[in-house]
Parts: sequence; C-alpha cells; structure tokens
Amino acid sequence: MLIATLAPIAREAFAIIVAVGIGTVLYIAYNRCEENERIDRENREKE
Repeated sequence: MLIATLAPIAREAFAIIVAVGIGTVLYIAYNRCEENERIDRENREKE
C-alpha cells in the first residue's frame, strides 16, 4: 500500500534528478566551450 502511494512521487523525483543532472552536464560543457574559445582568441591575438 505504501509503495503504491510513493511510486508516483518517486518517479517524479527521479525525473527531476535526471533533468537537473542533464542540465548540469550541458552547463559545464557550454562553459568549457566558451573558455576554449576565449583561450583560442587570446592565443591568436598573441601571434
């Protein structure tokens, strides 16, 4: 009985955790790209 009532809540919580995890990975990847582009730009300006 308890499991039947908690299952939908657990499913929602799991979906939220997965969404936050994916968002974090994308955010880190985007920041790495921005940083690499900035470093490339600085290196081109030095040459």
